This record gives sequence, structure tokens and C-alpha cells, in this order.
Amino acid sequence: MAVAARHYLLAGMLFSVGSLVAGLVHCAQQDAPVAVVQALAAPVVLEGGATEAARFAARAVPADARCPVCGMYPARFPKWAAQLALRDGSVRFFDSPREFFVFVDRVSRGRAPVAAGDVMVAWVTDYPGNGWVQAGAAWYVQGSKVTGPMRVDALPAFARRESADAFVANNGGRVLSFSEAAAAVVAAPAAGHHHH
Repeated sequence: MAVAARHYLLAGMLFSVGSLVAGLVHCAQQDAPVAVVQALAAPVVLEGGATEAARFAARAVPADARCPVCGMYPARFPKWAAQLALRDGSVRFFDSPREFFVFVDRVSRGRAPVAAGDVMVAWVTDYPGNGWVQAGAAWYVQGSKVTGPMRVDALPAFARRESADAFVANNGGRVLSFSEAAAAVVAAPAAGHHHH
């Protein structure tokens, strides 16, 4: 009888430890998106000098690059394109800031073929046509009448707050910071997604 009681006690303790570990893992997964978004929201200062800066600088989007979220060709949408540079020097290209934020959410939750620790710097196209800007420093417009490549609210990006405000004055919507835009997409990541 004493042996059986010990087995039940041991089984109960193991179950409790397992539940605790599962709970901690769940909490870590819930907090991970915040950590990745915070890392990308801060200006990226590269330590390795000119060589490292060039390695992670924004690149021209190759004509054959496919968005890992929707499969579209970002080079066909130059006002909307975004890119994410990874630690190994490779780059993922996206057809819009919205798709980029969906991907970052998946990375954060371990649901993408990229680890959170591999993310280095992200770039978005300045919608008015002034080249690339670090994603964390850009302003985004949500809810305007202008739709992106997938005919949904694709969060056009702006290097300057004034440009975003002028866009809103003409097209409606509201201006969001990087962190606010990320939170808005995570709240409804699948809106308008059609795989091509």
C-alpha cells in the first residue's frame, strides 16, 4: 500500500512539474512576439563597421523573389515592398508591410523557418518613393482607402510622420508607430489573406 501511495505521489509531482513547465513555455511563447517587435523597433546599430553595415543594408528586390507569406512577387510592388535581413546575410522579401508583420509574428511564435535570434534588421519602402527606411523608424497608415498588392489594407509605410499625416488627410486612416502596426496585424493577421 505504501509503495502504491508513493507511486501516486510521484506521478502527481511529475504532473505538477510538467504543467508548470508547459505553463512557462506558453508564457514565453506569448512574450516572444513582443521581444522581436521591440528588437526591430529600436534603431539597429551594427557593430562590425562598413562591412557589416553593407551586409545588412536594404537591397534591390530580385524580380524572382517570392513573399514567404503570400507567394506574390514583391518586385512588382515597389511602393509597398519590405525586407528582413537575417544574421546569415540572407534576406526575406515581402510584397507589403502587412505581410512583413505577419511573418514577424510567425517568427516570434516559432511558426516560421527562421529563428527569432536570426532577425537582424528590417526595411520598408517609403510609400512616397524615397527609398528604404528601417522598419522600426517608419510610420504606418491603417484603414485608408488605398489598398495594397492583395487589395487589402497593407499598411503603407512612411519615413516621416508629416508624410503619413498628409496621406491620412487625403485618404483617411490613422497613423501608427512600428509597435502599434505590429500589434494591429497580430490582432487580425489573416484578414484578406489569399495564397497565390
